[in-house]
Amino acid sequence: MADPPVKAVETGPARDLEIVLATDPRPILRKTRAPVLADVDGCRFRSTVAAMNGGWFVPSGKRHRTAAALDPARTYPVTLDTDPRTVAAPEGLAAAIRAAGLEAARSKRSYTRARAHAEATGSAKRADTRNRRTAARVDELAGGRW
Repeated sequence: MADPPVKAVETGPARDLEIVLATDPRPILRKTRAPVLADVDGCRFRSTVAAMNGGWFVPSGKRHRTAAALDPARTYPVTLDTDPRTVAAPEGLAAAIRAAGLEAARSKRSYTRARAHAEATGSAKRADTRNRRTAARVDELAGGRW
């Protein structure tokens, strides 16, 4: 399968990295919101193709923009990501989810949301913050809101 031609540019109010696809990727990737793996000079990240205002792009956030030194004149590889997307929850969060019997509910959540919750909980420096975030995630899962 050929990779779509791409060009990297920084745009948007947050100056997020967007890798603009030069053509409609659907014939190559076989769907609109295809999961992709982007590589900007060794800074690899997962994302999903997005469509807006008649254009196609691969969005990325601040941490990837910071790690990647972009040259808008260059092209960068974007390939279809066929690996399963899984998120390892921090041990305290994983134990609380197991104790509440909510593993099945967690497995149904989107990769993006699960990753955001795992990072927010795992990055807490203080134990009381981590415990409060863990309790909030378990409550959200139990209520079907996560």
